[in-house]
Amino acid sequence: MTKRLFILSSAGKSLIAFSAIFVAGFASTIGPVAWVVAAEIFPQRLAAKCVTLATAANWGTNTVISEFRARPVDLELSGR
Repeated sequence: MTKRLFILSSAGKSLIAFSAIFVAGFASTIGPVAWVVAAEIFPQRLAAKCVTLATAANWGTNTVISEFRARPVDLELSGR
């Protein structure tokens, strides 16, 4: 007999479905654009180093944004 860990409501199921649709749509359309552009705009002799720097800058700015953004929990606790 299998044990069910949790039961999703219809709202939870639709959230998962629409999240999967969003990820599939983004990943198949505009998601890879930053990587393709970074790989194609530099001359061949500099491409490897420039793409490395572009990737590091992308990861670095994403880290900074995720660390210093306003979190919903923080806003709720501060009363804003």
